[in-house]
Amino acid sequence: MYPSSCIVRDLIARAGLFKPFETLSVLDLTFGQGLFYYSFRNKAKVFGFDVQRLDWVVKPYRFYKASCDKWGKMLPDGITFDLVVVDPPFSPYRRGWGKRHHYRDNCSISRCMYEAMKASEKFKTPILIHFFWKTIPYNYETIVETWFQGWSRLTKLPRPTWFGIVSKEVVSE
Repeated sequence: MYPSSCIVRDLIARAGLFKPFETLSVLDLTFGQGLFYYSFRNKAKVFGFDVQRLDWVVKPYRFYKASCDKWGKMLPDGITFDLVVVDPPFSPYRRGWGKRHHYRDNCSISRCMYEAMKASEKFKTPILIHFFWKTIPYNYETIVETWFQGWSRLTKLPRPTWFGIVSKEVVSE
């Protein structure tokens, strides 16, 4: 029903992040409607941040109506995550900003990526990124990736978008 959910599920599986009999703990800094989690909603415990509460397809375990830069102040002490997720708002072909206009003044693309990197480093966990072009933060390497060109009877994206899971490189001195 939601192709992005199948892509995300498959990337997480290929990255080896699903563990038998365990729930995946996710920090999603741009939660939206929770579409990413539809195909594995019973295997994920999602803590979602977003500046506006939208109509959820998948309800998060915990939702924070706040911009992505508030995660450090609002999460309970001692919490850990298996994955950080960021799907920054982007605007090619009148998509991103047009659908997610509430992000304009609240959390820019660069702020979303910066906060995802901070969270990844704090929790020592990979980042799942969805973006219009391949976007790998400095000192991170790609674990798994795919390009997806979505379409339906109502819409067709003129170009594919990139999904990837990246992890902090070990820098040798």
